[in-house]
Amino acid sequence: RWKQSGAYKEHSLTLGIVARQMGVTQKQLQEWLRQSEYGKLAELVTSLRIEEAKRVLKEHPDWSTESVADYCGFSSREYFHRTFRQHTGMTPANYQREM
Repeated sequence: RWKQSGAYKEHSLTLGIVARQMGVTQKQLQEWLRQSEYGKLAELVTSLRIEEAKRVLKEHPDWSTESVADYCGFSSREYFHRTFRQHTGMTPANYQREM
């Protein structure tokens, strides 16, 4: 439900905030993250934001990179660009052209 709510797009997420949003304790969330492919909250959030960015880039080719970054919860266009490239092997603009 947390993923479906889009809460991962909020800025300044912390373990405490996410645990409250999910209705679990911080300890439960930490344990789940440790056992998951993500390991840490930051990895989970980044992964979800990148997937959302891919969707937005496909569906809204008229949006600027800065708009996509902000909508998906990235703190800056530069950070979005760098992170997107690390995860996909291409820039957001190149990804959009490929789609």
